[in-house]
Amino acid sequence: MFNIVDALLSVTSAAERALGSMSKPLWQALCEQWVAEHRGNTGLTVPFLVGATQRSNSADLPAQLDQAALAKLLFELQSQCPPNRCVRIEMCGTPEKPVVKVSELTDVQSHGELLKARKGKSRLYVSQTYAHDSTMESAIRALWKVVGPAIASGGFSYNDGKFHPFSSDEEAFIERAKQCCLTHR
Repeated sequence: MFNIVDALLSVTSAAERALGSMSKPLWQALCEQWVAEHRGNTGLTVPFLVGATQRSNSADLPAQLDQAALAKLLFELQSQCPPNRCVRIEMCGTPEKPVVKVSELTDVQSHGELLKARKGKSRLYVSQTYAHDSTMESAIRALWKVVGPAIASGGFSYNDGKFHPFSSDEEAFIERAKQCCLTHR
């Protein structure tokens, strides 16, 4: 049986080499920029971050993204969390979809289930809605059930009650966040 987490561990060194050119991971810059630009006060949806981080690897998104793209994002959230911070994936009241938040590492009991790390220390907390047994595999499966169809169809931005492709404004936002990663080294 194919194990998505084991497959991702084999590409870790390439991802870590790519990070060497950035001061912070793109997903973190996107989350911070989102709040700084007053686009929202909670976090970004999981599909938005999947699409934005996949887009950063090439000029265009692949024709179709699969569960591996989601798994790659979760692995990055777990392995690249900034010091004294944690990453939380939880249901947002509006849009009632899973969002990613970067927050202070305090009162961890309220953050949800801590996902077990295969190597290193994990500070990725996932709402029990999305992680039934504190494993990366269960989080990937549960999140894919909720947002997989949107990701697979290229719907990354949640507006008017459904997921859509990125707008030109959102593409510009992603580019600004990328520049923030490159200039704050």
